[in-house]
Amino acid sequence: MKISLIGAGGHARCLLPLLKQLKVEAEGIYDDSYQAHRNEIILGVPVKGNIAEVPKGTQVIISKGNCFELKGLSEQFSSQLDQKNLIHASAIVETEKVGKANQILALSYLSATAEVGNSNIIYSHSTIEHEVVLGNYNIVTVNVSLCGRVKIGDSCFFGAGSTILPGVEICDNVTIGAGAVVTKTITEAGTYVGIPAKKISK
Repeated sequence: MKISLIGAGGHARCLLPLLKQLKVEAEGIYDDSYQAHRNEIILGVPVKGNIAEVPKGTQVIISKGNCFELKGLSEQFSSQLDQKNLIHASAIVETEKVGKANQILALSYLSATAEVGNSNIIYSHSTIEHEVVLGNYNIVTVNVSLCGRVKIGDSCFFGAGSTILPGVEICDNVTIGAGAVVTKTITEAGTYVGIPAKKISK
């Protein structure tokens, strides 16, 4: 069965090489900013229209690097969502506790005792260490370290090079800025930056 991609931004450019490696054929890309991408071909795959134009007969993969869009579109297209985990051949995934519809990119590492929920995106060179629990719809960007016994809720975004120190827990809907180091448990949604990470907005 052919696949339709939802999202024509930067993440599509990361995801398409993985699909090619896995021999998954994308019939087209759909995005509500279609006018900005009209006539664009991304790594050989055409941008065909708005999200409402996704063919009913295709399975869907969400190619969005925003955790709230990732969640909303996954729920909107739940009946068409491809449930397979997409795992790059160079990723090291030791754990068997991985849910559905996750995207695990090149050179990432998941420890044997980690637990991963559904519809997460884990970018290259990121590390998910022992006894980490990662919820759903999270985006772990490039070179992020989730150290041992970290617990993450849903819809969290981890900026490039951020580090979550051992034993820290993070609630839902949290954004961690690039390069931040989280040293204490976070119980309020919002954006946290710096070393040590501090809240700057709701």
